[in-house]
Amino acid sequence: MHGGAPHGAQDPDDCRVRAPQSADSGGSWDTLDPFNLFCAYHLGITRDNGFKMQALPDVARRFGVDVQTLKQHLQEYGLETDALRRAGFDVEYAKLDIQVAPEGVSRRELARTMWEEIEDLRDDADDE
Repeated sequence: MHGGAPHGAQDPDDCRVRAPQSADSGGSWDTLDPFNLFCAYHLGITRDNGFKMQALPDVARRFGVDVQTLKQHLQEYGLETDALRRAGFDVEYAKLDIQVAPEGVSRRELARTMWEEIEDLRDDADDE
């Protein structure tokens, strides 16, 4: 079976059906990976699927690293604001979409579609 959860099982990435996990339970929202960093830093998505723009020190604390390490990850993952803009991704518009998401809508699922857009933009840039 490709992707997704088996029928009746919860999709671990769907925050509409799960509560935030602790860092040691695996699949945590606080795992420092490209998607989680994008959600927290650029989109302001909080642990509880809320919205609050966070400065670098706040995001670093969330992921349990120092600011310099967080900056290195932003660069390594190609998630610096300028890099996203150069790729053609409108960070400000995306942030607004997340901010005004209606109650009951998973901000992380909205962010997942944005993440796919970024990946497509990067693929297009690689093809040129």
